[in-house]
Amino acid sequence: MEAGGLYFKDKNYKGAESRFRDALDYKPNQPDATFRLAETLDRLSKNDEAQTMFQAYLRTQPNGTYAVKARIALQRIERKSGRKD
Repeated sequence: MEAGGLYFKDKNYKGAESRFRDALDYKPNQPDATFRLAETLDRLSKNDEAQTMFQAYLRTQPNGTYAVKARIALQRIERKSGRKD
């Protein structure tokens, strides 16, 4: 997680994606890693994957630390794609 955060801060989104995926391999469904991966995928314009990960975060953490940010990101992605899932 820490390495992913450093990569993200440095705008190395490919590196961040790899580290957050590693974190989820180690501890599946970890809320912070799920949100941070979604955020990273969003920055990489991997909209379908980002949407899936934001939704996964909200399923487990509907009132979590990043819930508002996740909902805002989902709305933006849905507007971009022209659909509402």
